[in-house]
Amino acid sequence: MNTPKGLTKLFLLPVTLLLLASAGAAEARAQATVITSNTEVPIEFFNADSCTGDQVTINGTSHLLFHANGSPGGHGNEKLEINFALQGVSAASGIKYVVNETVTATTESSAGGAFVFNTVGHLNVVSQGGTENLLVRTEIHATFNANGELTSSKFVFTVECQG
Repeated sequence: MNTPKGLTKLFLLPVTLLLLASAGAAEARAQATVITSNTEVPIEFFNADSCTGDQVTINGTSHLLFHANGSPGGHGNEKLEINFALQGVSAASGIKYVVNETVTATTESSAGGAFVFNTVGHLNVVSQGGTENLLVRTEIHATFNANGELTSSKFVFTVECQG
């Protein structure tokens, strides 16, 4: 099955957000500070192909919860949780969809600058009209040394139509 258009971008969103937040949390690690951010972000017009091949326009709200803490010695960890509450409709058939996604991403860093990044995401595009449901799962694991060089990685992306 071809990867639905736009889904890769949706799954890269938490990776980008966590890496940006992690960069800002470096100050928190240096000062033994705790940072927590709780935000809702509207998502406007996101297109993805359903299992039927129809173009589905998806919109709604995402809830982002970010938490970081660190020690004066430079050790730290960050966690980003994103919950999407979305809905969609197929332009061709008019079939409505309920779209739920959860993404959890974490980084753990050492005083020397090395860090480990992990994320797991589940996207469920559930048809309200009897067509197949789209189930997508991603898993990313990456380890970086103190020089910022990638030393190991794992990327799993599965797409399944069910129903």
